[in-house]
Amino acid sequence: MQDKSATDATFSPSRSWVDAVANRALAVVASRSAGDRRQSDPELLAMMRQCLLGGDRDACKLTIRTMTDAGVPIDDIADLYIPDLAHQLGEDWCEDRLSFAEVTIGTSKLQTLLREISSDWAADKIGTPDLGAALVIVGAEENHTLGAQVLAARLRRRGMSVRVQLSATAGDVATTVERADFDMVMISVSRRENLEMAQKFVEIVRNLAKRPPPIVVGGALEVSTRDITDRTGADFATSDIDEALTLCGLDKRNRGDERRQSRG
Repeated sequence: MQDKSATDATFSPSRSWVDAVANRALAVVASRSAGDRRQSDPELLAMMRQCLLGGDRDACKLTIRTMTDAGVPIDDIADLYIPDLAHQLGEDWCEDRLSFAEVTIGTSKLQTLLREISSDWAADKIGTPDLGAALVIVGAEENHTLGAQVLAARLRRRGMSVRVQLSATAGDVATTVERADFDMVMISVSRRENLEMAQKFVEIVRNLAKRPPPIVVGGALEVSTRDITDRTGADFATSDIDEALTLCGLDKRNRGDERRQSRG
C-alpha cells in the first residue's frame, strides 16, 4: 500500500501547519547541547517528507525557510535532512510503498532544493578556494547521484572548488583530467559490481593527470576499506568527508602549513 502523502498532490501548508513546523524547530534548537551528535529530528523530517511528496517546490522551500528562521542550521538541512529523506525514498521504493515515478520526482525536488540552498557556497562566490580543487565522479552505471551532490555542497562550504561528473564514462573522465588540475579525486560507488568501473577511473586519473592527485573511493558500499583500495587501486577508501580531506592532506591545518612553507 502506498503512502497517502505520496498521492496527495494538493497539499498546501496552512498557517497552523507552518506554525507547527516553527514550534517544533524551536524546540529542537532549544534542546541541543554543545557536543551533541548532529542528527535530523524525526518530526521535522516527517514534515519535510509531507511537503516533498504531497506539495510542490514552493511548499518545500517554505518548510526549509521556516526551519532555518527558527534556528535550524542550513548546514543541517543539506547534510542531514536532505540525505535522510533521500534514504527514506529509496527504502520506500524497495518496499513498494512508493512508485518509481514518485521516488524520481521526490529525488528531483531534493536535488533542486540542495542546489538552491548551496548556491552561495560555490567557490567563485566565496573568493579564492582555500582548500584547492576536487573532482567528484559518479559513473554511468550508478543510479544514485544525490549523495555526490551533497558531498560537493559540503566540500564547497569548506572552501573547495568542486567539479561534479554525473553519469561519467571513461572518456568523460579522461577529457576532464587532461584539461584541469585537481587536488583530490573522489569516486562514488554504491554497488560492488561497479568497483571495476572505479578501477578504470583510477587508472585514467593516474595515467593522464599532469599532477596525479590522491584518489578516494567512497559511497554506500558495504565492502571493507582494504578490499576497496585493493580492487580499485585508489589511495584511500572512506565515506567520511573530514577523514578524506585529512588523508589527502587538504584539511585547513595542512593547507596552512603548505602556504607557510611555500612563503618560506
